[in-house]
Amino acid sequence: MTQVARYVMNPAEDVVLFGDDLAEGMQVLREDPYARITFEHDPGRAEQFSRVTRLRLYPETLTFLGEWSDGYQKHIGPVARDRAWIVKKASIPGQED
Repeated sequence: MTQVARYVMNPAEDVVLFGDDLAEGMQVLREDPYARITFEHDPGRAEQFSRVTRLRLYPETLTFLGEWSDGYQKHIGPVARDRAWIVKKASIPGQED
């Protein structure tokens, strides 16, 4: 199995938000490295940001389609709404760089 470096939050570019605060278009990565999705064919993808599309919020959980920069999509969830996510500040709607 290939070793992949774990992404660590960069405070200059990233912020940690809970699932309740996610919105369409945000670039996200699970904050807990042990909870990140693994991909048998591409383990590095679990350490890359994906764009939130088709976000669905339920009383206790959320789901969305994650879209990576190469166009690959994957269903994410259900995930508890109180889970933390690393979010690229530049992708937060209304946020200035």
